[in-house]
Amino acid sequence: MACRRCIKSEMARLQEDVRRLRFWRGIIAELLGSLFVVFLGCAAFTITFDEHSLAVKVSAIFRSAILFRGAVSLHT
Repeated sequence: MACRRCIKSEMARLQEDVRRLRFWRGIIAELLGSLFVVFLGCAAFTITFDEHSLAVKVSAIFRSAILFRGAVSLHT
């Protein structure tokens, strides 16, 4: 029975979190950050003409985007 009580209290806490503006701001920030990373990765792939450096350029763009996203998330 104690386990059910814990689950119910956790569900109540999660329902409260969903109603808060901070939760939705975080969801939108994650969505925009992920969109940014995917957009830069796809852009790096489409504008690369040299086959030999394709992997290096795409990985560098993804790494830069992830580092930038991490730096931005630390300041919010």
